[in-house]
Amino acid sequence: MALNNTGKPKGIYRIIYPHDDVRLEFINKTHRGQIIFRDDLWLFDPGIAVNRVNAYGIEEWSPTEEYVAEDSYVSYISPDSENLSEDDPFKYSYIYKCVEGTLAGESPETHPTKWLRQGKSDQVSETTIFISDVLGLEEYLESIANIDTTYTNTTPTDSTIGGISAGTTFENKTMQEMWDMLLYPELFPTLTNPSATFLSSLSGSSSTAYREVGESITVTYTSTFNRGSISPAYGTSGYRSGELISHNLTGPGVPSYTAGATPMSVAVPYVVILGTTTWTHNVSYAQGEQPLSNKGNAYNSPLPAGNTNTSSKSIIGVYPIFATSASIDIMTKQSLSAHGVAKQTALVAEAGAYKQTVDIPTAWGTVGRLEQYNTLSGSWDEIALSTFTVTDITKNINGNVVNYKRYTHNGPTIGARTLNWKV
Repeated sequence: MALNNTGKPKGIYRIIYPHDDVRLEFINKTHRGQIIFRDDLWLFDPGIAVNRVNAYGIEEWSPTEEYVAEDSYVSYISPDSENLSEDDPFKYSYIYKCVEGTLAGESPETHPTKWLRQGKSDQVSETTIFISDVLGLEEYLESIANIDTTYTNTTPTDSTIGGISAGTTFENKTMQEMWDMLLYPELFPTLTNPSATFLSSLSGSSSTAYREVGESITVTYTSTFNRGSISPAYGTSGYRSGELISHNLTGPGVPSYTAGATPMSVAVPYVVILGTTTWTHNVSYAQGEQPLSNKGNAYNSPLPAGNTNTSSKSIIGVYPIFATSASIDIMTKQSLSAHGVAKQTALVAEAGAYKQTVDIPTAWGTVGRLEQYNTLSGSWDEIALSTFTVTDITKNINGNVVNYKRYTHNGPTIGARTLNWKV
């Protein structure tokens, strides 16, 4: 805002801001005149008399007086000033101008619309010109106070600048909000869903275990629950789900157990049958909390109450294969494997009347192809099944009488070799 001096003699003025009031103060105190707001400029016109108020002659407000608008100036301080806060203007003595006629007892504090605060009493001098005395100043200051300081733009931004992403629009954003958006981008957490481990004492983390049919065993199933995460937590607990409700273990022989305990540990007695038997497990959990951004705004949504993914563990009941793999005169049990799947047997060299022999359960399937490992080429060479004589036998497997096919080599004495039996 410019102060332009016109006419003679010249005067220099400045705007000062003592506490809550604004006023023009003479710098050249040898001349008098009125400052006028005209054509967007402040002009000094020495031909107009200025309405001065002698601060030293202002009387204190009286509760018994009736005051006339425009002609009455008083000093006023609240009778309860000692109990008022430091930022309450009525705690201090101020000069007030009556702008609407009052009745007795209508003070600046009880009827603030009838009074206009001018300045603190101890800061008003004989050279003071109040805001209300300067033509147009109140209107100008009011226009400044009412300037729209918010920003609206419905056109999406073309690129990312600082924390403002490309495609952002703005509606009634304050300058503070704009700076915060630019310099302090809103950050969002990474959400990880809850999960549960499911382990078997037979197979560990593997989903299957092979056991002999008829075997009596006890399998211990264990599980731990992970509630997932909200990372960074940004004012939340940091957990994606609510508390654990229950472990849900199903399958043959599952005894009563404490479903809500974690970690879970349940011992299941079981007699192995032929084929696949499966146990399943998951965890039920309560609803999670609302994830937040670094600015406290809701992000995504709370995880609903639900269950973790279902995991399973299976025991596959099979009959073992036997072979002369350790000694030519002893049938040694081979590692358990699925029926119908190719099975390799490493056989020792024949000696005397003892021949290489393999016993395969009938339930495994009928052998349709036989291969021998070629140590020179590193490949499998097919050999004739007729080089083995097939006989029917039975074996006692865990108290069960089981039918087997015995394959006995019928050719000349042969050294150690590895054979691959296929259906």
